Amino acid sequence: MLSGPVIETLISEAGEADCVVVGSRGLGGFTGLVLGSVSLGVAGHASGPAVVVRRLPRVVHRDVVVGFNGGEPSRLALDFAIRQAHARRARLRVVYGWQPPAASPYATELGHLQAETFQDYAGMVREQVEEQRARHPDLIIEENLVCEHPVSAIARASSTADLVVVGSRGLGAVGSALLGSVSHGVLHHVHCPVAVVRPRKEEP
Repeated sequence: MLSGPVIETLISEAGEADCVVVGSRGLGGFTGLVLGSVSLGVAGHASGPAVVVRRLPRVVHRDVVVGFNGGEPSRLALDFAIRQAHARRARLRVVYGWQPPAASPYATELGHLQAETFQDYAGMVREQVEEQRARHPDLIIEENLVCEHPVSAIARASSTADLVVVGSRGLGAVGSALLGSVSHGVLHHVHCPVAVVRPRKEEP
């Protein structure tokens, strides 16, 4: 039992922890799109993984979903998701969503270019997933690579998941007040607990 600013106190206490877990009201309807300030504050500032629980699955699916785009934040998320899948004896589903730019007057030519771009990115993601399969032969790892906004792809996959994991950049002291758009959207829209994995703060 501690006194003081709630968000700052939780973040401080979580500094040496494996992860910090907070609840959220999940009010439903339009207001259900808004997380409490404590949940957003902890997820946006905590050093290391922060798990936000808005709702729990009614059944255990033995399924962990991770949003992955090949960048450093998502690689940290993938590492955490792999550990969680091992601990839960669950399947790991790697979701990559790529949303093409808005259409232009040159829609036909742009469509071919977008298809090639998506295939290039998807191939890079597929290679990194294959590396993890080789490192973890006892773990079932599947990839779901779609030409779709990442938030909607992850939200759909979450309907049969026990946990969703996403990365966050971990910007400076001011910038870290804001989650990335994907992390923020996933926190609002998925159907199960969400782990937001941020880089650990380096010791001074």
